[in-house]
Amino acid sequence: MNGKEDGIHKLWAANGQLLEINTFDNGTVIKKEVYRSAELTIEDGYKEVYNEKGAFFTVDVTGKDVQPYKYDGLIFLVDNQVLELSSMPKADFYSASNGDLFTQFLSYQKQQIEYSMEFPDGQEFNYIINKPFKSQVANKINLQIASEEVDMPVGKVLKWSFEEPEFTQDRERQRMLIKSQHFYSIAVNDYIFTVSGIVTDKYAKSKEMHKMLQRILNTVKVYDGPIEITQLSKEILEK
Repeated sequence: MNGKEDGIHKLWAANGQLLEINTFDNGTVIKKEVYRSAELTIEDGYKEVYNEKGAFFTVDVTGKDVQPYKYDGLIFLVDNQVLELSSMPKADFYSASNGDLFTQFLSYQKQQIEYSMEFPDGQEFNYIINKPFKSQVANKINLQIASEEVDMPVGKVLKWSFEEPEFTQDRERQRMLIKSQHFYSIAVNDYIFTVSGIVTDKYAKSKEMHKMLQRILNTVKVYDGPIEITQLSKEILEK
């Protein structure tokens, strides 16, 4: 007993999610297992690894030219088309007593998107003809969302989209001149995973964008338990 650590020690997140398993021998780590979410480089892009509490999966972001986009979140330019990845715990919006999962998800997303357009960056401003003025009441936006459930190789998918409102308060949207936004969402255990793209004057025609989104979504691979990053990295290098 020399006060040095021995044996297996597990590191947990505050929400009870396993992050690491370290094996010590006389104070030295002789084996390290990593179960965090990660981004791994693969031959033609990136493999995004999701180790969430209650959902473990990967998705491959690939193409002839894949570049991370300098913006918050997981956003890429894939062959000159904008791709965004997002995941959301079902617990944020779903109640089994309130009906269909996708119906509740779509209602929640509509509310969140409308609010983000009405109060960009948490500030109560209206942007009309690019002239901001303070307002106690935000411009009321009522998005018209088109949606349908489709069967894809990856499983049952919610395909949904909306046309950009005639005006928007989000300067990034104004700068890019977004015409419409398109989403494909699937249930992965306790999460909803979404790939999305945009049609603008600069990026993407609708047909090519949909092909890209479907191709990326169909690479989703679901695991029964936490994904060990070191082993997965080794498998990628050995290919």
